[in-house]
Amino acid sequence: MTEIIDSVIGDNESVLVVVEIACHSCGDAFDYDADNERHYKLHHGVWQYATRDFTYIDFYGCDTCTQKCPDCKKYHLDREIAGVWTLGDYCESCTENYRECERCDGIFIADDMNWVGSGDSSFCASCISRVANWCSMCDQYEWHDEMCHPDSEFVHNYSYKPTPQFHGSSDQKLYFGMELEVEAHTGDYTWGAETITDSWGDFVYLKEDSSLNFGFEIVTHPATLEYYQEQVKWEVLDQLRNAGFRSWSAGSCGIHIHIDRRAFTDRTHLLAFTYLINRNENLCRHIAGRNSHYGMISEGAKIDNVLTIKRRYSDARGGDRYNAINLQNNHTVEVRMFKGSLKIERVRSAIQFCHASVEYTRSIRSGANASVMLRPEEFASWVRKQGKYPDLVQYLPDFQITPDENTE
Repeated sequence: MTEIIDSVIGDNESVLVVVEIACHSCGDAFDYDADNERHYKLHHGVWQYATRDFTYIDFYGCDTCTQKCPDCKKYHLDREIAGVWTLGDYCESCTENYRECERCDGIFIADDMNWVGSGDSSFCASCISRVANWCSMCDQYEWHDEMCHPDSEFVHNYSYKPTPQFHGSSDQKLYFGMELEVEAHTGDYTWGAETITDSWGDFVYLKEDSSLNFGFEIVTHPATLEYYQEQVKWEVLDQLRNAGFRSWSAGSCGIHIHIDRRAFTDRTHLLAFTYLINRNENLCRHIAGRNSHYGMISEGAKIDNVLTIKRRYSDARGGDRYNAINLQNNHTVEVRMFKGSLKIERVRSAIQFCHASVEYTRSIRSGANASVMLRPEEFASWVRKQGKYPDLVQYLPDFQITPDENTE
């Protein structure tokens, strides 16, 4: 590469001789002019392994191959051409003030980025909540699977199970217990646990759950439908939602409803109940908001339930606990099909669906009336006529059923 040189020509006459320079980018020769803001020169050090020292080389850029830094407004060569680390259109000096989000690849002011733990991973404000949670104990963001859960006096370990306290009165033993899973997301874990406990008191207890990233399971004691609809302070779910807690969009949460086994008249009643759900996958998926491997609604699940009830277990227990209907528990029949939610109407609709399903299938006693009564439109019509399932009615389809239209 040639450079600018000074030479003396003639008697006492100093003349500046400008030699053509090859652009480091395109290779074309151009007349370098230091006063041209688009002509770029970089005195760049290259490490030499043989001498264990830097050799400094000048790189030049013509006015076609240089780009303007959006920060300092000076021209410079592209990062790959110059052999230096830069971000986007920023120059080497200004790059120090910016960082690239590792998720969306956007470039943001360094002071506005969020760092995970003590590592080098940084994310923008929009992406951080998708990859990490704020740990109030460490006072920093941590990866989901590395969170240290706060030692909250309100959240018990997974095996915690107090003696059930029944709320309300039912001659038919129609009692329902609810498990609602929530993630703290951008909310304060400890604040959320204390808030739900203060609002619902002894009616509820909270448990850890390994399926959650950074959240807890809200578990109610058994209660009648009337108690849920008239006594429970549902507005606390809005408080959690507004404070950054999530359930529906978290991807890890569900609602499980436990039904007192004594509510079923006999095995025929329980059999009809399992048929209603598993034979009507589209209807139930529409109401539940999902068909998850944690609560599978399917023909296979129906067969498993039927075998469990008819032959395999004399007390109608067993089978796969991850079916929509879990028959493994001693004292309850668990319906696991519902997607988690902090929307009050959707949570109450899950309880109402279970109540309605038990009541509706109570009168199915033979194959003749079962073939008609187990049709989804017959069940939906019956629910609408009862007048006591207002939230469930909101999520009943106006046939035809389109199971993928679930939104919150």
